[in-house]
Amino acid sequence: MRRLCLMLLFGLGLLVRPAAAADLYAVNVLVDVTDVNASVAREKAMTEANRQAFELVLKKITTPDNVARIMTLNDNQILNFIKEVSVVSEKSSNVRYMAELRIKLNEEIVKRYMAEKQIPFMVDKATSVLVLPVYRKAPATAAELWEDDNLWRKAWERNTASEGMAEFVTPEPSFSNMEALDAEKALSLDARLFGWLARQNRVSDVFVLEATEHAGGLQVQIYSPNGEGGLLETLDVSGTAGDDALYDEAVRQAKVRIAAKIKSQNISESRKQSEITVLFLYKRIRDWLDLQKQLSDIPYVKKIQEEAIGDGKTQFRLVFSGSLDRLNQALAQKLFVLKDYGGFYVIESSY
Repeated sequence: MRRLCLMLLFGLGLLVRPAAAADLYAVNVLVDVTDVNASVAREKAMTEANRQAFELVLKKITTPDNVARIMTLNDNQILNFIKEVSVVSEKSSNVRYMAELRIKLNEEIVKRYMAEKQIPFMVDKATSVLVLPVYRKAPATAAELWEDDNLWRKAWERNTASEGMAEFVTPEPSFSNMEALDAEKALSLDARLFGWLARQNRVSDVFVLEATEHAGGLQVQIYSPNGEGGLLETLDVSGTAGDDALYDEAVRQAKVRIAAKIKSQNISESRKQSEITVLFLYKRIRDWLDLQKQLSDIPYVKKIQEEAIGDGKTQFRLVFSGSLDRLNQALAQKLFVLKDYGGFYVIESSY
């Protein structure tokens, strides 16, 4: 049965609901300023908006103490980091200006400034995360995933926005998905199964979020096969069972925690960059092209440079940030394994 499930996953893939791609260096801000006239109010609003946008972007890419350190810059200095401003909506009166603005920072200038000041920051592209929302109506009840009354899954389906570096997707309740996966399989944290899920859905991470209702609200346990014992964190969210607001708030808190974990790991490991020589044996050139695509989908892989190819094998240099263990975890989710032969590496398929 397990083999059948894996075959279904391989053959059909899980249909997912994608979230909008996150642009780390662009944010929307709201301003509402009153002054002696609309022109002065608008000018002050733009200055305020630039500072808001600058701070919001910094919160995405670095730690709170570094945000506080950088935000000592004055308004004119902050202006140097602004690349473009567009108006989403605006209203004004004789003395008041209100608007929603889309502000994009100059990514290269921000990175150069932070590198010069030796401030650690995230340099990777956004990470796609597959969420499996498992639900229990009470601690002693059976776990649910695809059932129509899974309020937890419905909350994720209506809250698709990204958070920081994390873009969240949830599987569709299709026939093929329900045949391939259920709540108990999700909670088993089977690394091989999760590897298929990651590969089929082109995501970097898979998380199981088990939400259990209790008298005071909702308990959410966040699981990942890469965590110690699988359990990463437990959240307790207060509210009324059955109220959409409770589940929406739980989704928000879970996203914040997952995004913070990804950011923390990214900042910590992006300081270290390594380069290794790798050999890959293939039966068809398509296998090599597929491996390149899989490696490129890993956020902390920086460069893949082919050195020699022919006779069913290719040798290439792989540049990546972080540790070998982290790289191996990402490869395992894509059903590859990296083997070390005394400083020379071979990537093999694990299926």
